[in-house]
Amino acid sequence: MINKRLFKSILILVFILSCLFSLADSVKAQDHANNVKKELVNPGNLFYPVKRFWEKNRIKIIKDDYKKIKYYELLLDKRYSELNFIVMKKDVSQMQKSSERFQYYAGLTTETLETLQNADENKAEMIKRFENYIETLPALRDNFPANSSNWMFVQYCIDSLNIYISDLKN
Repeated sequence: MINKRLFKSILILVFILSCLFSLADSVKAQDHANNVKKELVNPGNLFYPVKRFWEKNRIKIIKDDYKKIKYYELLLDKRYSELNFIVMKKDVSQMQKSSERFQYYAGLTTETLETLQNADENKAEMIKRFENYIETLPALRDNFPANSSNWMFVQYCIDSLNIYISDLKN
């Protein structure tokens, strides 16, 4: 009896959280200074692990590769927004993880695109998206002293995107 109550409570909680995260996806504010959508839940927030758990499990549900790519693009935008948030907040404790998450989704998207046939249009769109990131990342990087560890984390993002662009062009 207690197990059924606990199970029902957990299901209700998961449902409520999924609704909140769906709402969070549609109610993003816009940062007009650097044209970045702000996430409601960012690294360091109490609910951030729940958000990441939700995203990871949502990926497992998507079977169509083209839908996966669209979802990866959404996650890539979220990781960029989070990286922007971390830099602007100067939360150096989150810099490495945030930059790695951004690079991870850029790489995952690239790998998925490389395995698809007839994805030239998708590849061209992704190249353009990566180039847009490369244009704005130096402004984030330059919030830190040159060649410092935090400067390097953002520079690694730029370097990774250049490699991914090269991979997508081949």
